[in-house]
Amino acid sequence: MKILLINPPYLTLTSRFGTGHQIPIGLLMVGGPLKDTGHEVRLLDAELEHLSLSSIVDEVKEFSPQIVMTGHAGSTPAHPTCVKMLTAIKKASPDVVSIYGGVYPTFHAQQILEQEEAVDVIVRGEGEAVSLDLVRTIESGKPLHDVRGIAFHNGGKPKLTSASDPIQNLDDFPIGWDLIENWDDYQCFGLGRSAIIQFSRGCPHRCTYCGQNASSA
Repeated sequence: MKILLINPPYLTLTSRFGTGHQIPIGLLMVGGPLKDTGHEVRLLDAELEHLSLSSIVDEVKEFSPQIVMTGHAGSTPAHPTCVKMLTAIKKASPDVVSIYGGVYPTFHAQQILEQEEAVDVIVRGEGEAVSLDLVRTIESGKPLHDVRGIAFHNGGKPKLTSASDPIQNLDDFPIGWDLIENWDDYQCFGLGRSAIIQFSRGCPHRCTYCGQNASSA
């Protein structure tokens, strides 16, 4: 299938104040396994390119994907931008399946689906294995009920499936580094090319303000 990964045009503090633009690591982690299993995957970094919604819509029409996937490391503040972008895409290309992932949609999946018709499916939790299963199911035309770790519209109401198991070996899902076309675009503090990776997977603490409180093992 043709899959377009879109880093939404939400400007973070780091990119606003010149400390550098970070790679969309979450999308790369999902895109790598999809590409390795034979899907045609492309990354559109709308944040990096400061793209308008109309420009993003044009890019979607040009590539003509069956699936659009989005999410953002700054998940909560970026949520309105993600929804506006998916709404614009859905209006212009109604047949495209829109898939949304990240910390905020993971914990607010039901609310989002109740409010946003432009979001078709939400991936909850770790997306690498779930996205493979989800895309495989969409491609086969089978119902989504048996895909663990997602939420979707079901007869006009949100349907949340059972949670997926944590990935035991992250090396089973290689990151799609080759989706980056120009590494010179991704720098940090003027020190040259960089790939900033932030992990809290498996954190033993249970801070009440942290999303990992409810999602880590």
